[in-house]
Amino acid sequence: KAGMATQLEDVLARLLVPESAVIQEATTELKQAVKDPAIIDSLVTVLTQSADPKIRQLAAVLLRQRLIKLWPQIPLPQRTSLKQLFLQLLVLEQEHIVRNSTVQIVSHLPHFRVSLVY
Repeated sequence: KAGMATQLEDVLARLLVPESAVIQEATTELKQAVKDPAIIDSLVTVLTQSADPKIRQLAAVLLRQRLIKLWPQIPLPQRTSLKQLFLQLLVLEQEHIVRNSTVQIVSHLPHFRVSLVY
């Protein structure tokens, strides 16, 4: 998993390089990577661990797109842990662009219910 996340972070970093040939190559690699259902775990890893806020933000955008499509097929325990993770990120994330993209994930997930315990 960690290896795939590292490769994915590299691909996302190359998407941010202002050189069309690099972006085109990274886009081709990303199109292949998103076909793998394990991409969700890798995107979560990049979102939570990358040092670069632009890469975290890009991971969040891609994660939202993948989750919208794959949410019904994700096992319930994993969905529950993802929801909890996103709520934690909303509180802990310092970068506005990343927090905003995390809000977009939460707002697009079907049946996102928050149970508040007092």
